[in-house]
Amino acid sequence: MATTKSNLVTNLDAVPTVFNDVGLSGGRVRVAMDNFEVASGDFDADGDIIRLCRLPANARVLSIKLWNDAMGSSSAPNAGIYPTNSDTASDEDFYATAVDTSSAVTGTELRFEAADISTAGDKLWENAGASSNPGGHYDIALTQTASATATAFTVAFEVLYTID
Repeated sequence: MATTKSNLVTNLDAVPTVFNDVGLSGGRVRVAMDNFEVASGDFDADGDIIRLCRLPANARVLSIKLWNDAMGSSSAPNAGIYPTNSDTASDEDFYATAVDTSSAVTGTELRFEAADISTAGDKLWENAGASSNPGGHYDIALTQTASATATAFTVAFEVLYTID
């Protein structure tokens, strides 16, 4: 019978014990969530951005869930990462690529739609492609990928993360 141990268990079994980063084992999960209205015409052109939340650069993003009313025909935004002071993405589609939001979305998980599972446990600054922690914050955002029919809609999201 074979037994495979995660890195977390291997560290705890080591002599002497190797302490795991609390953000990976025993950390407190935090939430950023909201629901809001997007006005007709504010998310209908390629490159339009909806900034969902701002997280510390050292956050580990566990989950990103999205709910929305129909965003209009041809709406297919990416979910990615932006520096807080720029409309140029660090990685516009790190989490999800061309999510079909032309009809209602109900609690769709975006975290690993495009991101490789090897990024589980990485810090936000690593997801953003930085070579070291710049400190500060990054925004999790949706970016429109094509022209869509202008319509008003409601967006709700839930981002679970840890920083401990």
